[in-house]
Amino acid sequence: MHRATRMLKQFENGSDVCSIYEMDIATSAGGMITVEITDWIQVSNSKVAKQKIYYDPRDFAKAFGMG
Repeated sequence: MHRATRMLKQFENGSDVCSIYEMDIATSAGGMITVEITDWIQVSNSKVAKQKIYYDPRDFAKAFGMG
C-alpha cells in the first residue's frame, strides 16, 4: 500500500521534533493518493517518548470507500 515518502520539512526545538512529509499510497482500486502528514515527536533519554500524527483523513477515506 505505501509506495513512497517525501520529507518536506523537519525542525526541532529542544526535545521536540516536527516532521512534515507526503506519503504516496496505492488504493485497492489501483489508483494512487498522496497524503500530507505532520508528525510531532517528543524525545527523552535519546528515545521517542511520545508521538502524535496529524493528517486530514478525507482523501484517504474517499479513496478506500469509507466516506
